[in-house]
Amino acid sequence: MKRPLLTYRRLRVALVLLLLLTSLLPRDWAQAAAAGPHYIVQNTVALLARPLTIFSDRLRPGRAALLELGAAQQAQDLVKSLVGENRRLREENASLRQQAKLTADRMEGVALVPVPVAAWSGDPLNPALTVSIPRGSGIAPRMAVVDDNHDLVGRVTAVSGAAATVRLITGMDPEVFAAPAGVTDEARGCDVRLHPQRNGLDLYAHEDYRTTVKVGDLASLSDPNWPSAARGYVVGQVVAVDPWPDSPALYRRIVVRPLAALEHLEHVSVLVPVASGGAR
Repeated sequence: MKRPLLTYRRLRVALVLLLLLTSLLPRDWAQAAAAGPHYIVQNTVALLARPLTIFSDRLRPGRAALLELGAAQQAQDLVKSLVGENRRLREENASLRQQAKLTADRMEGVALVPVPVAAWSGDPLNPALTVSIPRGSGIAPRMAVVDDNHDLVGRVTAVSGAAATVRLITGMDPEVFAAPAGVTDEARGCDVRLHPQRNGLDLYAHEDYRTTVKVGDLASLSDPNWPSAARGYVVGQVVAVDPWPDSPALYRRIVVRPLAALEHLEHVSVLVPVASGGAR
């Protein structure tokens, strides 16, 4: 029986001899000698792999399709973002217009008289400011006092010569309307009675667990015992709504922090009523 001319062993020996031979040749000659076999192997592998490549392309979209899909998704996300931002700006614009109208209505028949702060009392039980008032300003007890941002500071309690005492809001028990910023609808907010905290910095309310007040809501003055011109001014912002320690299942403790920096005020303004003719 004849032995086959080409066996696996002979092929392996031939390849080894070929590698040894190419290693002895100069570099340029070795590359030229290996180019032919390399080309043959590369094309053979590509030909054998072509059916697999076609099959995989049918199973999943190509790179170009994926890029087009990603670009379309990014454009869709951008449109959604722009629509949401437009809606937010429209709501904010409506809220600002409403606040501007409320401010204009409050300022009708009222003059803001600016006065400098002469002294500040840090007593948490009796927080107060002493302000210097000009002669003939018309400033009198019970008048409301606001800061430069029109946030409520307190109320004038006494006038003596060229000075007046202002009791700060953190030492009073005002009734406020708590609701999200710009909301005046009673169905979306509620009236709460605030009380001074012992730290002299915040106010708190004791409310039923069903209260709709949330952290971030603004507390605006609604107390009928205050001058009508002061109602609607912001007292502070809700910073905490926690279960009441003694009855956590029934009541909530609402903490309101004044927006005005009461301990750093240098100037305030008093809401002084003016006659229809313009004279105080």
